[in-house]
Amino acid sequence: MSHIYTSLRTAVRTELFARVVRGFALAFGILVSLVQAIGTWLFEPYAVLAILPLGGAGVLAYAAFINLGAEPAPRAALARGDESAPAGSASASEVTAGAEGTAATDNDVRALQMLAMGGDANAQNRLGLRFAIGNAVPRDFVQAASWWRRAADQGNAEAQYRLGVLHVKALGVPQHEAQAAVWYRKAAEQGHCGAQFNLGVLYDLGRGVPKDHEQAARWYREAAERGNRHAEHNLGFCYFHGEGVAQDFAQAAQWWRRAAGQGDASAQSHLGFQYHTGRGVSQDFKQAAAWYLKAAHQGDAYAQFYLGMLYEHGHGVQKHLRAASWWYRQAAAQGLAGAQSRLDRLNERQRPEYQSGDRVARSVTVH
Repeated sequence: MSHIYTSLRTAVRTELFARVVRGFALAFGILVSLVQAIGTWLFEPYAVLAILPLGGAGVLAYAAFINLGAEPAPRAALARGDESAPAGSASASEVTAGAEGTAATDNDVRALQMLAMGGDANAQNRLGLRFAIGNAVPRDFVQAASWWRRAADQGNAEAQYRLGVLHVKALGVPQHEAQAAVWYRKAAEQGHCGAQFNLGVLYDLGRGVPKDHEQAARWYREAAERGNRHAEHNLGFCYFHGEGVAQDFAQAAQWWRRAAGQGDASAQSHLGFQYHTGRGVSQDFKQAAAWYLKAAHQGDAYAQFYLGMLYEHGHGVQKHLRAASWWYRQAAAQGLAGAQSRLDRLNERQRPEYQSGDRVARSVTVH
């Protein structure tokens, strides 16, 4: 009996100890959450918006005061990242877009090689892709180019497109943008939207082909109508500046809205600018702020700069100088001209509300 009593007492003590431990863990978790919430409240007013109505007179006065100029930003990079890079691809990863995600066995590769050697264009394209990504074979762009060339010669649009990228990026073949344009055109004429966009880029920049904005706009449209967001963005730019098409701010807004809806930060920034200035759309600071915010959170420096202006002057958002300062600082850190001077002037004013720490609402609705 004493043995049973001792066992029961030990079990009770163990359970009590476990409950105490769980209680401490729960209390610690609550404390951490509370500290995080207080930190967010104190230090992140910039991450939120409160959209307020604004009278028409205020809209006109503000547009005249800030003198936004003729365009939202320099042309967005046409080559998916860096205009100074070879046109048509941001990196070698574009070559392997759509690659099979599962590892192949030796039997799979042997079977694929047999089909490819027998002249099957789809197998040749897939085998080239395996060499490009190193899936069950050593990574080898020379071999990839060889197999893609065989498939491309048989009219395989995917292989033609990827062979064009190799010539732009000098992967497994010499860099030859004119040859890239040849392969892009072959794929583009078969409806390959990636090739259509990249061919448009080459015409836009005059690389491998004569510079021709009309041809660039044509191929951007072909790709944009198939839902390519990069092409939608660049076609909007063509309409905004009248390059290759008649200038039409409403058409620019239409294409930027489509790209923005797919998460393109530059298109979101440009669309915000159109609402900011009333070009092609009715002027609406609330919409401008909403689109700027989307782009700013993706790191677009122009959106960060203009969002800072909206916060500084309280147009379309609740006036909040601490938030304005933070967004100017983000834009300045990216080297955007004018952002640092605005930040310096804002800090020099020492307005009472700059020190107030007032909060703004945590959400914004885009209609």
